[in-house]
Amino acid sequence: MKKGPGRRPLSAKRQRFMELRERGWSIQAAAREVGVSRTAGNNWVRGYKTYRAGQVTGFVPALERLVVREISSRYLSQDERIEIADLQLQGLSVREIGRR
Repeated sequence: MKKGPGRRPLSAKRQRFMELRERGWSIQAAAREVGVSRTAGNNWVRGYKTYRAGQVTGFVPALERLVVREISSRYLSQDERIEIADLQLQGLSVREIGRR
């Protein structure tokens, strides 16, 4: 598949950059790790203005810190998964485990 002209999206790099920042990495170190310039890292953290023909045309806000999403109660927790695995190792059937 042929790709069109222009720059490729950097969303994966931005995501990785913000993960590193959450871990306490400096802007410069995180930018170097993901392969972008220090200026790009600063722009992602602080936001930046966009220009056209020398005039400010807009402002791109800073990336929001990663938000830990709450996992739905519909899914099993890690502890529940471990308990089920242990019961299966003890030889209990799926039905027996489900009745507990």
